[in-house]
Amino acid sequence: IFHPCYLYEQEILEHLAKGQFDSACRLVCVYKATGLGLTELILMWILFKACTDDFFQKNEDVVIFTGPNIELSKKLIERLKHFAHNRVDYEDHGMYKIQIGKCNIQCYPSNNIDAVRGIPRVSCVFGDEAAFFTGIKDDKQIRTVGERYRGKSDSYVIWVSTAGDNADGFFWDIL
Repeated sequence: IFHPCYLYEQEILEHLAKGQFDSACRLVCVYKATGLGLTELILMWILFKACTDDFFQKNEDVVIFTGPNIELSKKLIERLKHFAHNRVDYEDHGMYKIQIGKCNIQCYPSNNIDAVRGIPRVSCVFGDEAAFFTGIKDDKQIRTVGERYRGKSDSYVIWVSTAGDNADGFFWDIL
């Protein structure tokens, strides 16, 4: 179903566009209602940046965190491939990774945080449904790992989620 770009989506895109000139605009946290299409918007924005922005090509890696459900990781990569199909040249690296030029976009479940440590150049970290990152003792580790790339690579860090079950965890702390 076609939808126009809504005002809240325009505001998020404008804020992210400022990140090109203002590093403070590279950190975004969105607490949202369900069904707004923000995952879709951010995935399309990542795909667009991977195709058009030298920063994404130079810094090479986009990290996408999902909840501990490995199926969600697969579905996000499938959605990216669907967006890219017949529009963008990409290399298919299986269920969890797509490559556009030098930019690797890869999904990681939140309970495999150690797999993200040590990546040398990250252009963007996207945490989808961040209020639901469970399966590890302390979800604050995910925030630490994700946001340390701000200092290391001046990365974009985008946390998006609907309301969690409890008023706790790193996403609640941000709010």
